[in-house]
Amino acid sequence: MRQIFDLDTRLGRRVNVFITAAIVLSMATLVADTHYAAADGGLPGWLWTLELVIWVLFGVEYVMRIVLAPSAWRYVFSFYGIVDLLAVLGGFANVPAGTSLRLLRLLRVFRVLKLVRGSEAIDRFRAAFRDIADELLVYLSASGILMFIASVGIYELEHDQPETLYTSIFDSFYWAVLSLTAGAEGYQPASFGGKLLSIFIVLIGLGVVAVPSGLLASALYKHDSQTP
Repeated sequence: MRQIFDLDTRLGRRVNVFITAAIVLSMATLVADTHYAAADGGLPGWLWTLELVIWVLFGVEYVMRIVLAPSAWRYVFSFYGIVDLLAVLGGFANVPAGTSLRLLRLLRVFRVLKLVRGSEAIDRFRAAFRDIADELLVYLSASGILMFIASVGIYELEHDQPETLYTSIFDSFYWAVLSLTAGAEGYQPASFGGKLLSIFIVLIGLGVVAVPSGLLASALYKHDSQTP
């Protein structure tokens, strides 16, 4: 029975192909769901039935993985165990009582993460992240502190400006995250001090993506060079 999910066996590979097809079909039904919801015509019966079948399939898969796992608790709290659980919980959005809960509908998108199970590329990334975990933690902590200081600074400089968008620390933190990553379009400061702070944050943000990317690339290169 354990061969059902063993990718080193023919049966396991066939089951994996079947589950992969179900995941892709689930994403297609999610897209179709939004189409019919926008049309205000309600879901057709065949679509609701298909989503129900996929939900039952994922539920059976989750239970079988728990039963067949060498350590049930270890699987339940593993990355793939949590992904499988989210895939099942997302199916409750098909129940009439759960259709109004946006969180349940959002959980269905996590089913796509099931596609990475057994991927050698994911294993390489996992090993690389494990090697640079300490460096990333220090870097992310420093970035978080910097963004908080910047959000407080821009709030104090801009919250009393006419028609300001910086009405709270939360809005200011949103500006800080955008400035450090993608650019805070539409959040231009009005005061001189706010503009100087924006320039400083944007310049610092040039290294926000570069540093983690460099660490990850270095770790991946090290693993590739060690692989025979």
